[in-house]
Parts: sequence; C-alpha cells; structure tokens
Amino acid sequence: MFDLINFADLSMPQLEEVLSWRNHPVIRKHMRNDKEILLAEHLQFIENLKNDLSKRYFYMRENKIGVGTFSFTNIKDASAEIGIYINPFLHGKGYGTKIIDFMINYAAFELKLTALFLEVYKNNIIAIRLYEKNKFEIYDETDDMFNMKLQL
Repeated sequence: MFDLINFADLSMPQLEEVLSWRNHPVIRKHMRNDKEILLAEHLQFIENLKNDLSKRYFYMRENKIGVGTFSFTNIKDASAEIGIYINPFLHGKGYGTKIIDFMINYAAFELKLTALFLEVYKNNIIAIRLYEKNKFEIYDETDDMFNMKLQL
C-alpha cells in the first residue's frame, strides 16, 4: 500500500532523503538543473511550495520505505507539467510504473486535470519507454529533449 505525503508535510529525515535522491548522480544527470542542491536551498524550495498553488510535489512510500517522488508544476487550464524520480536504490523494481499510475489517477480524480505534459532527455531511454508504456506521446522535440503529452 502506498502512502502519499505532500513535500510541505515531510519530516526532516524525509526531506533529507528526497534531497539525497535528487543529488544522486543517476537522478541528477537527467535534471535540467544538474547541479548539486544544498540543504538550505532545498528547505527554501519546500517553504516556497507552501504558498504556490501552481505546484504540488509528493513523496511516495510503500511499507514505510520511500520509493520515489512526483510533481505537478504549471498547474493551469486543467493541465500540468509533471516530473518523477524513483529512489535510485530501487531502480528496476517496477516503481516507475506504480508511481506513474498513481500520479495519473491523482491528476484525473483529485486535481481534475485533462492533460499532462513532460520533457525528457532523448538519451533517457528508460524514462521514455516508461512514459510511452503509459500512453504519453511525443508531440515536439528539441536537439536534446522530447516533449510528451498524455490526454486523460
């Protein structure tokens, strides 16, 4: 069974865990900002989320073990951009699919969204396959990124 926790409600150990995942080289290399994030920056980001209704970030755990995160940003007009990353020590265990399924249901039923958008680096083949498996389609591209969309 999954537990979902808003980033604004995370304990300090959970905040530190999320930061360690975000700064892990396997995760960081696929981020637009691939620089290491300092704890003070991370805490300021979390504080800013508390008053920003255009963004929602969630931590997921299963049996009290953190498995990953997902986010909705630029929430407007029944759509949002999404982001996801998995605990880097749990890659290859099916959590990507589980988190995306949960995220899609949350978007449709809790946020009442009708479209989800994302950007993914073209060299992130595992993520692209995961998104395509979940019915995301490429609608545009740049030199290094695919833009993908899912109609809910």
